[in-house]
Amino acid sequence: MKLLTTIAAVLISISAYSQDYVEYDNGTFSQNGEQLSMEQAAHLIEEYQAGWQAQVNFRRGIRFNRRATHEGRRSRNLMGAGVGVYGLLSAGGAYGIGYLWANPLFGYPGDQEIATNYYLAGTAITALTVYSTVKISSIKYWQNKRDTSFNLVANKLNSIILRNQ
Repeated sequence: MKLLTTIAAVLISISAYSQDYVEYDNGTFSQNGEQLSMEQAAHLIEEYQAGWQAQVNFRRGIRFNRRATHEGRRSRNLMGAGVGVYGLLSAGGAYGIGYLWANPLFGYPGDQEIATNYYLAGTAITALTVYSTVKISSIKYWQNKRDTSFNLVANKLNSIILRNQ
């Protein structure tokens, strides 16, 4: 009886191991225990005809992977600087409107409550800008986005492989 259960266990493990499931972990794809290059993963998407959504997610994952590595530092910093400049211009506009509204020399009624609201809006925009700039400049942010995109691709490939068996 022990021999029979051992043989059954070996056969089940062999059949489970021989399936062509694609696994993704921390920036690398693997199939049957062998690591795949990104070109091989792209070939699998074409081979199984995974659809345009899988191709889009794969391209996004590659772009996010580049930003998550050391070579993408310039891209991360430029994006952070762009968000920072845009946010500071928006905040400056809110402060400027508040200043103009509160200044009676420009012909406005000088309503301090409205001016205070613009000042508060400018402060909120500035705080949001600083938060977004720091977030976009971090490597962990891009690693999470990469993992999400590549996991979607791996799940799509596995569902097609399962359906074809």
